Amino acid sequence: MMADKTLRILIADELGQQAVQIERTLNNLGYFRVVPVRSLDELLTMVQSAYEPFDLLIANTDMAVRSGVDLPRFCKNTEHVRHALLYVSQKQIETELTDASGERLRTSVM
Repeated sequence: MMADKTLRILIADELGQQAVQIERTLNNLGYFRVVPVRSLDELLTMVQSAYEPFDLLIANTDMAVRSGVDLPRFCKNTEHVRHALLYVSQKQIETELTDASGERLRTSVM
């Protein structure tokens, strides 16, 4: 079975570099009907005004969570997105802890 290179793909990520990297990877695989957006407002506008549905939405859910939007539910309830691949950012979180002697320990969680 051959891949359908005419799929309409929408990428949504506030991190422009991440969206560009995903778009380039898809282009290298032969997918050229790719639209990157960098905000939740752009994502919602593109989906709601689509003349034909997007076959795939690849989106970082962080921007939706901060705005109080349930992106998985939105995708399930719209006819303008056929399939969705949703992910969260892997942000590095730093915190300071102290050991038993009171010496500071630096930790990072990814």
